Amino acid sequence: MIVFPAIDVLNECAVRLINGDYSRYKIYGNPIETADKWESLGAEYIHIVDLNGARGERTKNINIIKHIARSSKCKIQVGGGIRSMSDIEHYFDNNVERIVLGSACIENPEFVRDAVNKFGSERIICGIDFRCGKVATNGWLKQSSKTAESVCKEMRRLGVTTAICTDIARDGILSGVNIEQIVSLAQLVGLKIIASGGVCSLNDIELLKQNGIDGVIVGKALYENRFSLNEALCIAKE
Repeated sequence: MIVFPAIDVLNECAVRLINGDYSRYKIYGNPIETADKWESLGAEYIHIVDLNGARGERTKNINIIKHIARSSKCKIQVGGGIRSMSDIEHYFDNNVERIVLGSACIENPEFVRDAVNKFGSERIICGIDFRCGKVATNGWLKQSSKTAESVCKEMRRLGVTTAICTDIARDGILSGVNIEQIVSLAQLVGLKIIASGGVCSLNDIELLKQNGIDGVIVGKALYENRFSLNEALCIAKE
């Protein structure tokens, strides 16, 4: 299992939203310094989201993310507002390892297919963010009528092999991972699943690993010192 410490960037700061609400967040400092910290503590991957980009804003966050990707020894995974081939190529040209496509999975699935065909399924993955089972897009501001299961299955048909599945209702509130739904999705859709949203304890990571989940994104639990990155990495590697 891969543990991805998360850095969500809003207005050039590292933050954690509460339930995906842009008006409710806590600032945790400088994204570049945070990336350095995760690297120094043994991270192999870092998951970065451009929150401004996710809701259609072009900001200096992109320069911050590029700086992290160029300077870090970690493999950088980036999502948020990536909706064109030029966006993808720009990040890849700046040493980003993997791109997460979110809103495009609903709004432009042909683009997802073309991106996978061009860059490969190891470098293009999908972000399926859901609330009450239905997928949300555009920085979680729009609610789709499609279910997480149906979108995952459609992405698989288009060549996607990995999806990040985020339960928005649990994100940023340390309530525990929605184990049953994440594991059910993994069993139903035939994709490698990276779980996200609600991780609050090492037990969450242990349960995900025991149930064959391929990765987990950890944010607020690390920032609030619920456990250390080293402890999480040790469980993942056992």
